[in-house]
Amino acid sequence: MQEVKIQDLEAGDEILIACQSHFKYLRVLKKPVTGDKVHWRTQQPIYKAVKCSTNREVKDIMYVHNGASRTYKETTYLFTPEDHNHTVYADLEHRQIILIKKN
Repeated sequence: MQEVKIQDLEAGDEILIACQSHFKYLRVLKKPVTGDKVHWRTQQPIYKAVKCSTNREVKDIMYVHNGASRTYKETTYLFTPEDHNHTVYADLEHRQIILIKKN
């Protein structure tokens, strides 16, 4: 495992990023590209959000409040390299990215 920059990523790389109080295990689906915007101070190009896949589990939770049944969906991101079932666009600009496996 090593820390990498966003410009070093390629399609198929498996990475780890911090997200709130947990880690997300992501697989890069498209190579990161720069957008039209530049940083206001450094004038360096800013990267667009990167298309990645991840494994997430959605559960329907049911409860009773004042005699009425209610449900809500609870989403949990699983920390595993297998069975990726969801596509996300992750903003990796100015984040610590840990490379798990290079394609």
